[in-house]
Amino acid sequence: MLSPVGLWAVATIAGRPIRGELVGFSRRTAVVAFDRAQPVAAGQAIRLQIGIDHDHEPDETTVVARVLHVMLTRDGRPAIAFTLPDDEAEARRGAVRVPFETRIELVVCDGRIGGDAHQRAQAIDLSANGMSIDSERELPPLTTVLLRLRLPRAQAPMQFRAQVRWCRPRGNRYLCGVQFTGIKPNQAREVAAAIVELTGTTT
Repeated sequence: MLSPVGLWAVATIAGRPIRGELVGFSRRTAVVAFDRAQPVAAGQAIRLQIGIDHDHEPDETTVVARVLHVMLTRDGRPAIAFTLPDDEAEARRGAVRVPFETRIELVVCDGRIGGDAHQRAQAIDLSANGMSIDSERELPPLTTVLLRLRLPRAQAPMQFRAQVRWCRPRGNRYLCGVQFTGIKPNQAREVAAAIVELTGTTT
């Protein structure tokens, strides 16, 4: 499990938003530390908002998580371990995905990945909400990335801001699902046109 730095979480408990620090994160589990113990029970469904603070605007995602157990952090703070929904399965149910292969220039924006922030990746499929990509390095969930690629019918490469929703090993590389964030109307139109071009199916 990763121990991300600079991430926050807000859990809605008994109708009240309670802000905490995200101290552990994996594909299916999040651990949030709070200032005081919270009245929750194992299996309870909690609205959980997780975000990354940037200089200009926050990036965030909201999920319905379930309480796994309560615990103490290494420094003695009360914390809750949450089970997260399967983003990969939900993403695949949420929109039409079509095979789409092209090279991508990828830039990691939030500084949580060691090494060069720039890398080349390969698109695997495309939907109105995001895409699956083949990456040379692991990209933890909630990582913010910039993607530069050329869509079918587009006259020039386009740049998309996206957030990694899931990532798993694939041989000596990684298969990751990314969700577009802050997509502009012209970008949405180009993505829809690309899906029509690839399959003849409307989004």
